[in-house]
Amino acid sequence: MQNLMIIGAGGFGAEAAWVAREITSASHKMDSLNAAWNVLGFADSDERKSGTLHDGYPVHGPIEQIAGRFTDQVWYFCAVGDNSARQRLSGAANALGWKPATLIHPTALVADSARVLAGTYVGPCSVVSNNARIGKHVIINTHVSVGHDVVVGDYCQLSPGSRISGFSCLEELAFIGSNAVLMPQTHVGHGGVVGACSLGRGQIERNTTVCGVPGRVVRLTQPTDFIKETASAQVSR
Repeated sequence: MQNLMIIGAGGFGAEAAWVAREITSASHKMDSLNAAWNVLGFADSDERKSGTLHDGYPVHGPIEQIAGRFTDQVWYFCAVGDNSARQRLSGAANALGWKPATLIHPTALVADSARVLAGTYVGPCSVVSNNARIGKHVIINTHVSVGHDVVVGDYCQLSPGSRISGFSCLEELAFIGSNAVLMPQTHVGHGGVVGACSLGRGQIERNTTVCGVPGRVVRLTQPTDFIKETASAQVSR
């Protein structure tokens, strides 16, 4: 059993704890201890949550304040929907010597030729197809499909039901809304956003939001503007 601290005591944090339990249950059924998690609880900077229970686990406080309480090796999963905040908090956890945990739900299908880097989440009933490359601390939510030869950069987020077609490329911090579709060979620039139920195609420039079918530019975004407004509803809840 490996000790797991979940950063972010919100809706997505509870979901991550559930997936950790599912992974552990499946591991026990297969008589394997390689992917069994002992959830220590949550780290969260909201002082109002400190000392409370969330999803049945204790909320300990900010990561910087609680690091000294745990002497054994701690793994962490950053369950924060905002891509930029997840990048910052993961960096802080790494600086403490914590190790990033990868959570892949047992019902997810990941091709043997695909690569998923540390800290990434692959939710229930999702598919990561052959030769796909998934970066660090990516959120691949429920019922997402990632096609063959797709590249997803670090700290991206693929919301529930999104479809990423083959040979597409998402640069770091990109955000794909719920039920959005990327046509084959679509390129989404750094911090680019494709809105919910939209069709992305061709080149989507850096920090640009597109919405509609076909997707049209609706505004140029700062890296966290659109994500803060939508991720809280779609992921952090």
